[in-house]
Amino acid sequence: MKYYPQDPVRVLARSPYWQMIYARSKELSHIRLFKNDKDFSAIQITFLYWLEIYSQAYQKFAEKDSLLSKEIINDDIEFDAYLYYISHKKSDKQGTQKRFNKKGAIGMPSLVQKKRS
Repeated sequence: MKYYPQDPVRVLARSPYWQMIYARSKELSHIRLFKNDKDFSAIQITFLYWLEIYSQAYQKFAEKDSLLSKEIINDDIEFDAYLYYISHKKSDKQGTQKRFNKKGAIGMPSLVQKKRS
């Protein structure tokens, strides 16, 4: 049971209607989401942000991402937790790669040589 109010911008952004319009507007230049083409208001920028986030989420859901379900997408708190987990998973992976891919000043991998006794 949900005891918290849903964000109306997010409800609109994840709706199939707006997802379809958003996908078509990316493919076809003559379909516009808003009457204005520039100088977007804060609410328009927020709406575009959530349209893109939910568009990517629906793509991952279609690709059978094991962490994502329709219930998670439709629940703001669970979806925020999913986004938080994914962002930290990516940053942990990048941190691991940085530790193992250190290069010397000339851009080549550094070699450690042991002194022979």
